[in-house]
Amino acid sequence: MDCPGSRLRQAPVPTRKCPALKPGTSVCLASNGGCPRAIAHGTPRTASGIATLYQAICGRVPGRSHSRSRTATSDGGGDVKFVWELNRLQILQVLAAAGAYGSVPDIIESWMQANPPFEGINWTNGIEAASRVASLLVVLALVDTKLRRRLDPLARRFLSAHVYWIARYPSLHSSANNHRVAELAALFLAGTCAPGLPGAKRYLADGRRDLEQAVLDLFHPDGVGAEQSPTYAAYSLEWFALASLAADKRGTPFSATFHSRLHAAASHLRWMMDDGGRLPRIGDDDEGRVLASCLQREDRYVASVVALLARWLGDPTLQPPASDPHLRDRLPLRRANASATVRAECRLAEDPGTSTTQIKAFGQGGYTIARTGTPHGSLVTVFDHGPLGFGPIAAHGHADALAIWLHWGDEPILIDAGTYLYHSGGVDRDLFRGTGVHNTLEVEGADQSVIAGPFNWSSHARALVIERTASGLIGEHDGYFRRFGVIHRRALFFERNMLVIEDRLVGRPSKTPLRWSIGFLLAPHVAIRIDGHRAEIKTKSGRVLSFCLGSSHLGWAKMPALHSPAFNCRDETLEQLRVGATFGSPQHKQPYVRTVISACCIAPEGSETTCHENAPGAAAQGAWI
Repeated sequence: MDCPGSRLRQAPVPTRKCPALKPGTSVCLASNGGCPRAIAHGTPRTASGIATLYQAICGRVPGRSHSRSRTATSDGGGDVKFVWELNRLQILQVLAAAGAYGSVPDIIESWMQANPPFEGINWTNGIEAASRVASLLVVLALVDTKLRRRLDPLARRFLSAHVYWIARYPSLHSSANNHRVAELAALFLAGTCAPGLPGAKRYLADGRRDLEQAVLDLFHPDGVGAEQSPTYAAYSLEWFALASLAADKRGTPFSATFHSRLHAAASHLRWMMDDGGRLPRIGDDDEGRVLASCLQREDRYVASVVALLARWLGDPTLQPPASDPHLRDRLPLRRANASATVRAECRLAEDPGTSTTQIKAFGQGGYTIARTGTPHGSLVTVFDHGPLGFGPIAAHGHADALAIWLHWGDEPILIDAGTYLYHSGGVDRDLFRGTGVHNTLEVEGADQSVIAGPFNWSSHARALVIERTASGLIGEHDGYFRRFGVIHRRALFFERNMLVIEDRLVGRPSKTPLRWSIGFLLAPHVAIRIDGHRAEIKTKSGRVLSFCLGSSHLGWAKMPALHSPAFNCRDETLEQLRVGATFGSPQHKQPYVRTVISACCIAPEGSETTCHENAPGAAAQGAWI
């Protein structure tokens, strides 16, 4: 990023005596989708016009009477998250990137008048203030010299207020996660790009020190994000990368340890990608990002961030198989020094003609990923045996211990239910985090971990790997032990062209019979055919998978399932493949289920295909990486 810091002169910390617009003209920017040019032509230029969009989406225009603790409207008019995120002012990045500069000063000035420091709902959350800092710096880097001079007075007041607020009220304790990373990176960027700001030297020194520690806290040594969500990992990674680029430009790069941890994080995300550059949606995903080229959700956001890291670290093995053009691609880089030893960690066998299975264990973060080359694309299996989430409350984790996700080629097949909503989700917030909508075993309809609030868990299921073999592993979790007296144990083995899953309940149940079931949530647009203990799944492109139960007395059932394809979207048209029985009944004394998933073939559209458990295929040679 070309930081225009030399143009920002020193300015005092602003007081709360800022002029406000007349009642009814408070500003909230609304997303209307589309690409930069389309948005540029349809963006309101006045505070009242933008407020009208706000009112249409949120139902009301907030005044300055909101308390700092308020998190949602009490009259059912909307969700505070939409207010906060629209006021990240990322539309300014879109306008600047599109060259549509005309309305930028007006939007900034009207926002500042309607949101005096430090009043109202838009001054209650540090991560939102940090996002606005990033938006303004992007604008200043992209606009022409004439407009930049016009923006100087606004920028000085804007940045001074925001960095003072962020430094004065840091996110600590349970919020010392991606929120704190955003705040630290924003302070560091502001100190780099605007060295005349009061406290800029302190922001640089403290930001460097705290970012060096934060990257170790937010990412395990193996690169797995501690929040147990690939998209939240990418969001933190984007902030870390932007701070690193600014430090490199100043000639004071971060440490080798810092670079190494970022490389490990990018490597882990690259391992999870399918051939289309997409990853399983694990844990929460609110589709947040730092840089914005358009106001649509980024389908390949993680791939775009990893591509930035691949260029910066100079490691082509990190390069995603596919990504979408983005503003991140325009960032000028001074390549970091990544050692050859580090670069070798992410080498993947991508020859589609082989049947070699590479198995990568991420022991600290708690994932095992297997990638099998097939003539029809890479078969990627992700197995979760890690912690529920980050810190004592595990805020963004889901009750998905020992769950699996499966992609083949560029198509997801076994998926996650998604997130839906945070603050205003109500009972749905709990349903989408629950065990029943994840690809694992459920006991008595209960969640493995106990929910205690929209972001809180009062009891955490503890998962671990108890054995590894040449072709697989066995994991278990204790989430049901205290309440039901049993432990769920799941083994995964890769045999030829098959994935073998063995589920057991171990222990003495506290009640008999004890109901249990196993579910697999299927991606949209797949066709399902069930024949007793066999089920065949056919994808939109014709890839066919066979699910075969090893016990003839058990049979598959097809059930409707919840799914959130995007934040604030709910889809009830998906189906889940389920099997269940009871523990302790005369018919089912031993709770043991063997599921064989066979990757069969490509079937022509509209044709019928039958898979067999022992379908022909070259023997897969497993290799732990």
